[in-house]
Amino acid sequence: MPRPETTLVYGRLLRLVSALLTKGGTMIKLEGARAPGVLRFLRPDVAGAIKLAGAGGLLILFVLTLAFGYQQRQLARTWQKVACTQRLQESVRRTPFMAGVLLTPDSCATLEHLGLNLDIPGQLSPEGS
Repeated sequence: MPRPETTLVYGRLLRLVSALLTKGGTMIKLEGARAPGVLRFLRPDVAGAIKLAGAGGLLILFVLTLAFGYQQRQLARTWQKVACTQRLQESVRRTPFMAGVLLTPDSCATLEHLGLNLDIPGQLSPEGS
């Protein structure tokens, strides 16, 4: 014997499908041997809903792509700041008289000001190769 909550779900689903099918007669209308367009064989309201869902899906994918790129850029900046801070701390360990430079908030700018740029392997130098 089916449980009462599954019977309710199936009953609601059955009412929804029957309402869709009986509202305008049929969900699919056939006009000759072949359909005149991509979604023209469906009722206009169903075709419009499918187009709207497709456009919404494309918009969501576009926004998610932008958000992912923004997140990756922020993560790369964070790791760059960590690398600059470690490089600056290593430089101060070698030359203790520069201990005052650790108090600056932007360690990458401090490294650049001191001429100790962060060398990244595999990256071309500004002069060429």
